[in-house]
Amino acid sequence: MFTRTGCLALLLTSSALSQDLPSCYVSDTSGDTIWFLSDLDANGDYNGAAEVVAFYDDALGPIALSNNAGMKALPGVGLLVTDTTEDIVVLLRDLDANGDAYGVGEATVWFDGTAGNPTGVELTSGRGLHVDDDGVVWVASANTSSGVDAIVRLEDINADGDANDVGEQLEYYLPSLGGSSTGDSIPASITRGPDGALYYVETGSTGFLTKGVYRLEDLDASGTIDQPGEATPFFLPTTISGNSFFWDISVDDEGYFLIDDTGDDVI
Repeated sequence: MFTRTGCLALLLTSSALSQDLPSCYVSDTSGDTIWFLSDLDANGDYNGAAEVVAFYDDALGPIALSNNAGMKALPGVGLLVTDTTEDIVVLLRDLDANGDAYGVGEATVWFDGTAGNPTGVELTSGRGLHVDDDGVVWVASANTSSGVDAIVRLEDINADGDANDVGEQLEYYLPSLGGSSTGDSIPASITRGPDGALYYVETGSTGFLTKGVYRLEDLDASGTIDQPGEATPFFLPTTISGNSFFWDISVDDEGYFLIDDTGDDVI
């Protein structure tokens, strides 16, 4: 068994449209692996022979994964994967079309968010991410041990295959709270809503911010969320039993928000 933290559907080819289930990628945090699932026999499950294969396993690949979490496709480029322990965003590509990302140049550090990196922007426990249609990447970074809690904006402006150059990273939103600067807020995931604003889930487990969904809109077009009214609560749920927290958020094709509540085991 593997711990599923996200399933990313692929754009299907015409030959795959007859399958009962779409092909997808799954980020496995316990096995430090990205799996590729395909319903080859079109029987409605992924349990057949060769239907679950390792697209990237850090035991075989050049980049270590310790707690790979968020995963999104960068259109026309490859898969972006966050790692909450390694503090990096990894880009995975199958350049030689052999079904994995172990080849030369197929696994690269798209953004180095480790402490002391040249950009000064850190991803200490960067988890959920969202990719806009224009390639801008947003990461929810819950810096629980060092650095700051933030929503980080990343973009490969010069198209060199990473977001490590000057001006390609920005701390878009830094929650201002009454406690210490580290660990007050725990942003877990982020998405863009049907109204064009960004929405992120706050776990609420620190006691400084209530568990819920928060809305971000740059009203003064300054490039950051830095004014009153630009960060507002959108959905603060009634407490259910257990030590639960929001872990993921997405928007479906009809504009409905889907929120993964861990602990309560509900969506």
